[in-house]
Amino acid sequence: MTDKESKLSEITIVETELSVPRKGSVRVRIDLDNRILSWRESNRWNRNFTRTINQREVNMVRREITKNDLFKSERPAVRNLEQALHLPCSWEVSIYFEDAEPFK
Repeated sequence: MTDKESKLSEITIVETELSVPRKGSVRVRIDLDNRILSWRESNRWNRNFTRTINQREVNMVRREITKNDLFKSERPAVRNLEQALHLPCSWEVSIYFEDAEPFK
């Protein structure tokens, strides 16, 4: 097993949040150890849910993290003109490991 693969096996939680000023936010938390997916919206409480996920889905999340290389420390900031004309938004992806602070 490579260093990268062993590090991926230590991921316990993947959490992401998308936030738009005056519109609200969406937070998704995937607990890989306990196989739980939580979805929370700040402006629509009736869309909030928590579900269990199976091992196949956990493996898919780990595989997609590997493919998209979320561990790159230098990610390009992409901004186009069309995006600038709309509401600004912010997003964050946090990856939690068994024995460390989250990687953001």
